Amino acid sequence: MREPIPIQQWLPAGPLRDMGEKYVSGLPDVAQNPIGPESLMHQSDHSWTEYLVAYSLLYPWVVIALGLLGGLALGAYYLFCRRREYDHRIFCSKCGTMMYPCGLHCPKCGTPNPKPRALNWIGYSRLRTVIPSTGWKRHEEVLRSYRRCFYCGQPLHEPTLNQRCPACGKAVLQGEQSVDQYDAYVGRRRGWTLSLIHI
Repeated sequence: MREPIPIQQWLPAGPLRDMGEKYVSGLPDVAQNPIGPESLMHQSDHSWTEYLVAYSLLYPWVVIALGLLGGLALGAYYLFCRRREYDHRIFCSKCGTMMYPCGLHCPKCGTPNPKPRALNWIGYSRLRTVIPSTGWKRHEEVLRSYRRCFYCGQPLHEPTLNQRCPACGKAVLQGEQSVDQYDAYVGRRRGWTLSLIHI
């Protein structure tokens, strides 16, 4: 069996190597340095988070490779969702204008969309999830939070909500009440978002 690579061979001298050596040697089931993957798999009181840190220190190229694969998968999913939403645009029942499935109204004549679709976690239409009429007000704030027009669902080009929709021409924020409603929506999301980042 090939000997594991000592930590001193791939980490330059300095605070990072000192921290790595101290951290790895401090695990209760590791009696020597260098260590291999099998020495980290015994029972101990340490969490999987600590083992993940140890593996990252010992095998950084694996972490880099997994990060690249994760980034490629996320990019492919993003392109897939954007293309799927674009291909599944619908026609207004009154004037025939093409509109996005997540929009609440036609951008040209204002006819309500009978079955507006919800958005997924990256801001594109979930084609199988319909927003009930009781959820339209909340859906407006969701559309704004993903930088889309609250009225027709059109993606917005500028990185601000202080603009008009290029499709229907409506201002994204409709007065002080609209600003207050959006701030309240963001405030409700802030708690669980910060909790998720902390975890």
